[in-house]
Amino acid sequence: MKKILLAAVAAVMSVGASAQAVGWDNGAPEKTVTLGVRAGMNIATMGGEDTSDTKTKFGFRGGVSADFNIVRSFSINSGLFFTQKGCKGDIVEDVNGGLVSADCRMTMNFIELPVYLSYHLNFDALNSTQIFFGPYFDFGVYGKMTASTKYSGQKTSASVDVFDDPYEFKRFHAGLGLGASHTYGNFVFGLSYQWGLTDVVSGVGNHWNNFNVSVGYNF
Repeated sequence: MKKILLAAVAAVMSVGASAQAVGWDNGAPEKTVTLGVRAGMNIATMGGEDTSDTKTKFGFRGGVSADFNIVRSFSINSGLFFTQKGCKGDIVEDVNGGLVSADCRMTMNFIELPVYLSYHLNFDALNSTQIFFGPYFDFGVYGKMTASTKYSGQKTSASVDVFDDPYEFKRFHAGLGLGASHTYGNFVFGLSYQWGLTDVVSGVGNHWNNFNVSVGYNF
């Protein structure tokens, strides 16, 4: 019986030690700032009013990450990233008794600054998981909208810079991001989702939503 009780106590102590190891840790971080690089794929779409005909569009996201470590279990996750968001859609309209079909594609390229609050679950020397949430801010550097139309057998196509056209596409965007990443050694694998809170076009009521998958390396 004594051996059984000792084994039970040891098991409880082991579970408690494991829980403490992955729980909140106020200890000083090994690094004040952790720098890294990230690259991945965006799956973006336009949300809001009159967007039922729009489809998702793939894009690139990559840049330099910076974790400002406050304690071992908490950091401010930031960096600078190049990110592409956009959408595509097919339109068919009856114009003067003839069908007009149009294939529209739009891509906006941004420089992005996230400011995420990040909680760290430190499992062991090699493995840790971050859960993060907070605002992000985008500045548009270039955007392109291309439309190809077909009417009465005639095909035409045109493209415009969306930031220079008369439709008042906004360069500045902001929203909220939520995600998680896992670090194994120096390698990082992450998933995140962004909800846009600002209009794509002034006064229209549309915004960007974006899902991202990424890989990276911490120095």
